[in-house]
Amino acid sequence: MMEDKEGDELLLYYVEWGDTCAVTLNCWTERSKSKVKAVTEQGTELLMIPVSMMDLWMAMCR
Repeated sequence: MMEDKEGDELLLYYVEWGDTCAVTLNCWTERSKSKVKAVTEQGTELLMIPVSMMDLWMAMCR
């Protein structure tokens, strides 16, 4: 979700098992900091991948 200047929340989308956050991928390609907030509805395991690994993996896919 995102928050506007007044603090109102805007739901962007749900991410389910096996999904990837599209905003995160966009921030990686743009080299920018994400401005979204994730909230879970149940117990969750989160995998965080360093940008350097993303660069390496993408280079290997070419």
